[in-house]
Amino acid sequence: MKRILVVEPDPDLTWLICERLRGAGHEAFTGEPEQAVALAADLPADLIVAALSSFALEEAPLYKALRGDPRTKDIPMVIITGRGNATINRRLGEKPTNVLFKPFELDVLATAVAEILQAE
Repeated sequence: MKRILVVEPDPDLTWLICERLRGAGHEAFTGEPEQAVALAADLPADLIVAALSSFALEEAPLYKALRGDPRTKDIPMVIITGRGNATINRRLGEKPTNVLFKPFELDVLATAVAEILQAE
């Protein structure tokens, strides 16, 4: 069973994501962006699903905090955003990273999570 931290400001979407991940046999935890680094490190998380709204995702405070902390810098991420384009993945420069653009299907998220966790 993998531990997945979900950081998404929409409580309804957070609930849906967590239920889908739990249904796939994972432990899903939630947290506020300010707590994300500590939560991810303390669990420790096997994966982070994070909503980032900044156009320059690599400059988003949450992304910078997670990637800047040695305890969380190597935890794979699935990024959810309503902004940007297909070049975001290249600009983030890490593997594996999956970027899902809103709106997205929960099955697409589940597939991305499964693929990342199998690669670990």
